[in-house]
Amino acid sequence: MLQPSSFKNPDVRTAANKAAMPMRMVQSPKQKLFGEGTLDDCATTVNAPVLVGEFAFLTYSEPGGEIGAFAFQRQGSTWQVREQVRLGYW
Repeated sequence: MLQPSSFKNPDVRTAANKAAMPMRMVQSPKQKLFGEGTLDDCATTVNAPVLVGEFAFLTYSEPGGEIGAFAFQRQGSTWQVREQVRLGYW
């Protein structure tokens, strides 16, 4: 589960609190599949982002077992990675 306290940056943590966390990886209807495979085997999955002002949060699960999250911040017309956290392994 993604908790606001997972992030070190105070601005990111404040935005995460506003996003009504926690987000969950399990059975998200908006998962995207990357690489070979299906959602039933070991492809990378990325959940739809949760937008909060100039921040976006998304969670992912990789074939190697890593589960994590990215916090992006909008800067002009682009999104920049502000922080990445590893939440665990499956």
